[in-house]
Amino acid sequence: MLLREIKMRKIRELLAKSLFRLASTDYQIHYIDNSTIYEYVAPEDLIEEVANFCREAQLDCFKNNFSERELEFANILRNKILNLPNGDIYGTTIWAGLKIDAEKFLNILGYQIKDFDYSTIDNIDRNELGK
Repeated sequence: MLLREIKMRKIRELLAKSLFRLASTDYQIHYIDNSTIYEYVAPEDLIEEVANFCREAQLDCFKNNFSERELEFANILRNKILNLPNGDIYGTTIWAGLKIDAEKFLNILGYQIKDFDYSTIDNIDRNELGK
């Protein structure tokens, strides 16, 4: 398989993993609420990662890996993230809405939260697209 094909297929997986991180209460309890200095994940990093992968999914080189519905949802979610108010939104109703949208998008991509393990998901190289 060509490296280009691998990278193009990988974008779906990376988007799904970032959506899982945002949708999963267990992940957030472990890496945000009860984290250590070595494991902490900033809430704003979770939403920025989702927005970035939603943007990348819409690039010409990747968009053929997604259905029209998936691309539409990526655009909607990215715009929602870009229009968030400044300040801390973690634990608010805005955050709860983002979690619901992330899980909905995860389901649209054909995944469920139970498909991922919060304790091992970060063991992957987040720069897998560069390989």
